[in-house]
Amino acid sequence: MEAVAQVIEVALEGGARDFQAIQQGLDLHHAGFAEHLLDLVQTFGLVHERNCQHAGETDILRARRVSLKHFPALSRSFPCSGFQKRAEAQANPRRVSLLAVGDDDQNIYTFCGTSNEFIHRFQADYQARVEYLVENYRSTAHIIKTANALIESHQGRMKREQPIRINHARQHDPAGGRWQKSDALAQGRVQIITVAEDAIGQALAAMAEVKRLKALDANADWSDFAILARNRATLDPVRAWCQMEGVGYRMCDRENAGPKFHQTREACRLLDFLGGKPARRLRAGSLAAWFDRRFGGAHPENPWLALLQQFISEIDCVWGDVAVPSRMVIEDLHEFGFDAARTDRCRLTLSTVHAAKGREVRHVVILDGGDWREKSDAERRLYYVGMTRAKENLVLCQSSRTSNPFSPALGGASIVLTDLSQPLHRPKNLGWKYLSLRLAGVDLGFGGRQAPGHAFYHAVEKLDYAEALDVVVEGGRIELRSRRDNIIVGRLSRKFALPAGKIVAVTVDALVRRYQGQSDAEYAHLNKVPQWWVVLATIVIE
Repeated sequence: MEAVAQVIEVALEGGARDFQAIQQGLDLHHAGFAEHLLDLVQTFGLVHERNCQHAGETDILRARRVSLKHFPALSRSFPCSGFQKRAEAQANPRRVSLLAVGDDDQNIYTFCGTSNEFIHRFQADYQARVEYLVENYRSTAHIIKTANALIESHQGRMKREQPIRINHARQHDPAGGRWQKSDALAQGRVQIITVAEDAIGQALAAMAEVKRLKALDANADWSDFAILARNRATLDPVRAWCQMEGVGYRMCDRENAGPKFHQTREACRLLDFLGGKPARRLRAGSLAAWFDRRFGGAHPENPWLALLQQFISEIDCVWGDVAVPSRMVIEDLHEFGFDAARTDRCRLTLSTVHAAKGREVRHVVILDGGDWREKSDAERRLYYVGMTRAKENLVLCQSSRTSNPFSPALGGASIVLTDLSQPLHRPKNLGWKYLSLRLAGVDLGFGGRQAPGHAFYHAVEKLDYAEALDVVVEGGRIELRSRRDNIIVGRLSRKFALPAGKIVAVTVDALVRRYQGQSDAEYAHLNKVPQWWVVLATIVIE
C-alpha cells in the first residue's frame, strides 16, 4: 500500500526477556524466530553501546529500536484489531505502539489500486492523533515554494492548511541555496526551459543545461544529476547521448522489471561465501579482504561489482569492530538492492518518475515531450514527486508546442524561464534504440535445460560485464551467442520481438541466478541442473 507506510516499533525496557514476551503476546510462530531475535538484541546492544561511547554518553539507553527488516515474522499481515487487543493486554513496562506514516501528496500508484482513503480511514478507525511532518530537509526554498504551488490545487489533501516549509536550521539560508551566488543565470531558482517538441531536440537541450550546471561546480559528479521522464521511451535519446559522450549512466527500472541485486552473479558470490556458515560471526574488514581476494580490487566499470563493494564498505562502516552474524549480512544484502535512495558513483541517473520515488538527487531535470497529457490529481501528484526529488537545482522541460499541463501554470520569483528550443545539430546515433532485456524478455529456463557439463556452463562463467555478444536466429528463435567461445549462452522468450532496424551492438548487462524451484510446474521436469545463470543483455538498434 503505497499511500500508507505502516511502521511498528517495539520499545523494550528489559532486553531479551521482553522480546520473548512480546513475541508470545503477538502469537507469532516462525521457525528460528526466537533465536534470531535474541541474536539481534545482543548485536544491536553492542553497536548501540559502542556508538554511545563514541558520542561521549554515559547513560546508555535501555530501550532499543529495531528495524522491521530484521523481523520477517512481524512483516506479515495480521488484523489490526487483533493486534490492538494483544497490545492492550501487555503489562507495563512493555508497550507496543502502532504508527502509520504516509503522504497523500505522493500516492502515485492509483492505477494499481492504491487510494488515499486508507490513511484517511486510519485516523478515524483508531482515533489516531495526527502530527504534521511539514519541514523539508532536502530541497532549497525555491524548489519547496514551486512544488507547493503545484500541489496546493489538489483536492482533498490532508496538508491543505499545512504547507511544506524549509527546516528550521536552514530557514535563513538563501532561497536558492549555494547556487544563488554560483549560478549567475538561474541563481538557484527553478528553471522552466522551452525545448523542441521532439524527444531528440529535448534531450540535447536538457543535457546542454546539465553540462552547464556541472561545469559550475568543480566537485560535481555525474551521480549528482538525474533525468526523469513520464515514460521510459522519452529517455532513449538521453541514453544515446550518454553512449555518444562516454558518460556513465544507470537506468532505474520498475520494481519487478530488472534483476534484484541479490540475484546477480556478483552478489551471489558473496551469498555463497556467507551461506556456508550462516552462524559465523564476521570480524571487521573480513568482507573487504574477501572482495579483494575474489575480485582483485575495485571495478568501477562493472556497476554490480561497484554496488557489492559499496555494500561491504557500508557494512564495515555501520558495524565497526562488532562481529556480525553472517545471516544478518545476508538479510542486509537482500535489503540493499531495494534501497531507493541509492545511486552509483560517476553515473548519471535516467529514470521514470515512478521508479525515482524515494530518491533524492542534487540536480533534477524533468522531461516533457508530450508525455504528461492529463491534468488529473493523480498526474499532478506524479509531477510533484518528480519535482521534490531535487535538492539544489530543478529544471522543468516544457515543449514548445504540446506542453505538459503543469509547468505553464507555475510562476513567481522562484521561477526563471529559458528558451532552448532553437535548432541544434542532431547526430544520427541519437536516434538509436537501446533495448535492455529484462527477465520477462528471455527464456529463463534455457540454461537449466542444458545437460551437466555442457559447454554452455563454461562459456557463461567466462562472460564479463559489457562483453560483446552476437544475435543469431535458430529455428525461429532469437539467441545470444558468445563471440569468445562461439557458444549459445541465452535465448529470448517466444513473445519477445525485436524492433525493426539494424542491430549495431549486443553487450552483457548482468548474469542472474535461476533455481530449479522457480520454474513453472509444467516445465520443471525439463531442468537438468539445480541452478544456472540467465544472461541479460542490451541490444542497440539503428
